[in-house]
Amino acid sequence: MESYVAQSGEAEAPLRAAAPRGGALRELIAVWGTGTLTLRLVATGAFGATRVERFVDGNRAYHGATLAGVPVLDPSSLADCDLPVLACSYASGDAIARAVRSRFGEGREVLSLRP
Repeated sequence: MESYVAQSGEAEAPLRAAAPRGGALRELIAVWGTGTLTLRLVATGAFGATRVERFVDGNRAYHGATLAGVPVLDPSSLADCDLPVLACSYASGDAIARAVRSRFGEGREVLSLRP
């Protein structure tokens, strides 16, 4: 178990470094994705001082829930704000970025966990 925890910590190091870097200069962001990666980043404090104003997810089962006291909303809720959106997924990060820009304009800022 200790080995697993150590390996997980090593694997998450770039994520913990990237999340604050992606949002460190921003006081407020939206996070698209509430899966295991997001849960792990929230639990480990990876967002640092960056405040997540809302989480969005395409899975309707999560809508209306809260994560760390922050509401989980439908992605359409991004239409009423101009927050930068952190695509919090390795597997779907590019698809999320395309969806954000397609639905909310090419100029919409999308942050990525990838370096």
